[in-house]
Amino acid sequence: MVERAVGEFVIPSIEALAIVLFVSFLALGWRTGIVVAAFGCRCLSIVFVVMNTMSIDLHRITLAR
Repeated sequence: MVERAVGEFVIPSIEALAIVLFVSFLALGWRTGIVVAAFGCRCLSIVFVVMNTMSIDLHRITLAR
């Protein structure tokens, strides 16, 4: 059940990130879009690393469900 909930979280999150990046590239141009993409991916990576270091699992509350 947990694996299904995490799977239901990961796919929409990746889709949302892709849409945000695509719109950023269109609205801001390629150079600024690359900066936005880099910081967005870096921010998500840091959050997951910190969660892993602090032993915080992806529960339904963490997934905002």
